[in-house]
Amino acid sequence: MTLAELAIPEDEYAFGPRILVVLKGLVFDVTRLQEVFGPAGLFKAYPAKDITYALAKGSTPEADTQVIGTLGLTGREKENLERWFIMFKNRFEVIGRTEQFSR
Repeated sequence: MTLAELAIPEDEYAFGPRILVVLKGLVFDVTRLQEVFGPAGLFKAYPAKDITYALAKGSTPEADTQVIGTLGLTGREKENLERWFIMFKNRFEVIGRTEQFSR
């Protein structure tokens, strides 16, 4: 799965409208938290993006969703990323992998 495939308009998804994000190369379905990831949510810039770098940095700006991978993160940021990753794996369904993740 590519990031471009995640950005397909909701009405064109073969498997129904979903809010999808990528974290460490895994595609997570976060649809059930529309109040967080939807248009009015804190993480409204995140749908259909690789949010690995942004979560590690603790930021919500869209600019941080343009960085793919973990290159340049500090030790503390990598620890922060691992906490987010564990939480996502425990709370959300993994529906695929992306081709573009680099460590």
